Amino acid sequence: MPSRRIMALLSLLASALSNYSSAEDSDYKKHNVAAGLFYIAPQSSADPLHTTTAATMIPALASFDSPGTNATVRDAHTLGLTYNYFFSPNISLEFIGGIPPRLQLEGSGQVIAPFLGGIPITNLDEHKPLVEVRSWNPALNLQYHFGHPGQAIRPYVGLGVSYNKFDDFKINPGFESDLKAAGQLLGLITLNPNATDPTVDVTSSSSWQPLATVGLTGDIGEHWYGIFSISYMPLDTDAAVTVRDSTGAALATSTTTIDVNPVIGFLGVGYRF
Repeated sequence: MPSRRIMALLSLLASALSNYSSAEDSDYKKHNVAAGLFYIAPQSSADPLHTTTAATMIPALASFDSPGTNATVRDAHTLGLTYNYFFSPNISLEFIGGIPPRLQLEGSGQVIAPFLGGIPITNLDEHKPLVEVRSWNPALNLQYHFGHPGQAIRPYVGLGVSYNKFDDFKINPGFESDLKAAGQLLGLITLNPNATDPTVDVTSSSSWQPLATVGLTGDIGEHWYGIFSISYMPLDTDAAVTVRDSTGAALATSTTTIDVNPVIGFLGVGYRF
């Protein structure tokens, strides 16, 4: 019967692949550690700022948008470290870490409160960078490596997940001064005695995001190798800038969603054992 012949052929093929894999399994090194440079090129943009204030008795000030405002993230670089564990000659799981890079956020456009003909709050173009932030992006990447161990150059593809968190925000002094002045004005309008010396803070949401990678390794010796990869991550974050009075109550909050969407290049040297 044709079906029996097909099953027999499949059985022989499976047996041959099993024997080949067993032979290869005795040759490859399971542990791969690499260090190098990450270059981060965000493909960024942001929604226009939306602002809410404590002046709820004045509808024009209570909530308003700032059309034409935008934010982008500058390119950055940092030192990276990866550890790759091979389950088989072709399949591995990579942990990606390194020194968290500091990202610089640039803004454009003007924030104008639509009251009494328009009250200028700040011109984002005048404060560069607007905010500086530390970015944590550890990742796990499941990879398939083409070819076989010992091959001089081995391309690979990967798909994984990254946890992204932002902290240690540094606000441009000029931008901060403009927002504090707006907070003092809101204090006068709302008769708030605690708004004479307002503070400003920035927050940004954390998230899990997918990560796609293509790359290649090139043998330098029995244990040493070079590595180059390019990854893409569809990353966005909800950011908020809040002006507070001395009690911590919000005088004004501006929010936006920033699409960071970085393309990440990595160039490094590794060691197998």
